[in-house]
Amino acid sequence: MKTPPNDTIDPMFLIETMGIKQFSSAKDDVSGMAETTWGEHIFIEPRNIDKRDAESGKITIKLMDKGLFKDALIGLYEFDLSYIYLKE
Repeated sequence: MKTPPNDTIDPMFLIETMGIKQFSSAKDDVSGMAETTWGEHIFIEPRNIDKRDAESGKITIKLMDKGLFKDALIGLYEFDLSYIYLKE
């Protein structure tokens, strides 16, 4: 999605795993090539998860343009939970 030079977005992140969703705070009126830093930690602690579900689970990170009635998807990244577990 390409935004016109004078348009702004209100970006926020949606992180989802094992049926749990967490949102970052939204930044207001970010334009064109601006750099934005959140500096937030988001913790998701699923409880009573079966080993098989954890092994096949995914983490999805979506960058959204926060809207009044509907949020628009800007970008998406997804990876396996096993990738995080096996990371040293």
